[in-house]
Amino acid sequence: MKHIVKDTLGKKDILDKSIKNNVSQKEVELSLNAKENKIYHGTRQIEQLMLDYIREGDISGIRHLFQTLSKQQPLNEGIVAETPLRQAKNIFIGLVALIGKTAAIEGGMDIEDAYRIVDIYTQECESASTVDEIYTLRYYMIMEFTERVRQCRIPQSLSTYTASAIHYINMHIYENVSLDEIAANVGISRSSLTKHFRAELGQSIGEYVTSIKIKEAQRLLSFSNMSISEIAAQLNFSSQPYFQTIFKKNTGLTPLEFKIQNQQLK
Repeated sequence: MKHIVKDTLGKKDILDKSIKNNVSQKEVELSLNAKENKIYHGTRQIEQLMLDYIREGDISGIRHLFQTLSKQQPLNEGIVAETPLRQAKNIFIGLVALIGKTAAIEGGMDIEDAYRIVDIYTQECESASTVDEIYTLRYYMIMEFTERVRQCRIPQSLSTYTASAIHYINMHIYENVSLDEIAANVGISRSSLTKHFRAELGQSIGEYVTSIKIKEAQRLLSFSNMSISEIAAQLNFSSQPYFQTIFKKNTGLTPLEFKIQNQQLK
């Protein structure tokens, strides 16, 4: 970094004007073309939702996002290269840096570990010979960062039973899982799991399930175009009125009030 700064400063006067002119000219050309052909970047909302899932270590949310995107038209990511392969690589490199250096570290991942994984996936991307390989690599990269953040977010002091229960619940946030189902997956009785959970987290399993569903609802209200009724159905609340009641009890706002307030802050 020191050499880059030194070399750049030495050539600053010579390059400054030509770089600015070149960028400005291209910006004008792209802007005019975009307006004429109605071409817009359509990725910000999805990127913000994805980063939020990674920051929370939310495996279930990321999977649900992939499932949703697979049913939609491809997003316009802008033109950043002259060939499809280089385009895919450039977008991947920007994405892995964004995820690793922001969401993953903010989610609690060790800084050096995050940077190291960014380096590794960047090298893997450069070695790819097809666009499909890069798409596959992108999926595994996003899932790996999310899983590593998830592991960091579960306190090391928790028992295996409680940690396993949290993992199972987080993986099935869009499903209506029962206490018996969670206990069976963890491998202990319902009553034992209930005691472990409350003793270690200070809340019941039901309270925890509600809290993460409300957090998910907040993300969807902030970063998706889903209606309140669709969010209530997706998260398996028995009805929209019940969802609205629980949401307000936990946040102090109705879902609509939260959505309006969040839009005003953007």
